[in-house]
Amino acid sequence: MAEHLKKIDPNMRSAIYASNLLRKYLPDFRVYVRVDSPRFSQPTIFLVNRGGEITPLPSELWRGEDGEKFLRSPEVAEFIRQRKIKVQSAEEAVDFVKLFEEVQGAASYVASLNINTKDFKVFDKAFIESYYGPTNWKYSAKKSNEGWSVGKHYAGPPEASIEMPPVYEIVLDGQKTFLDLRRSN
Repeated sequence: MAEHLKKIDPNMRSAIYASNLLRKYLPDFRVYVRVDSPRFSQPTIFLVNRGGEITPLPSELWRGEDGEKFLRSPEVAEFIRQRKIKVQSAEEAVDFVKLFEEVQGAASYVASLNINTKDFKVFDKAFIESYYGPTNWKYSAKKSNEGWSVGKHYAGPPEASIEMPPVYEIVLDGQKTFLDLRRSN
């Protein structure tokens, strides 16, 4: 991976982002995040399989066209779609949304940690949560016409100021395999 990144930019640094959900659903991959300040035209997230194949995510950002009801992260959705993950229960729907958030948000998580540490190399969410406990977010899922609707709800201190949490729509095929994820606020 280091050689690949040096070809893109000789000064590029990266960190590994790991979590229990990544180990469960993407056991054959490591998630590398570019740590330096990337240009907007360059990927910040790279997924590397056990065979050494590198899949850069051209963009992990949520985006949508004017007038669209949903935002999407198409490159993250396409990578995860290729893994053919089945979502058959409310618990799996919640886990799936959290997995998607972790892949999509890996660069933001690592950047946040980078601000508060010196020369770190691995961000393992499970390690952090073992010290600080679970997050202040609760998730709930219910069946929808296309698959599952998953709501994210704030359950932390009432004095906190937060933005409106999203609602996710997981779109499945006839075999309950992931096709797409859409986010609305």
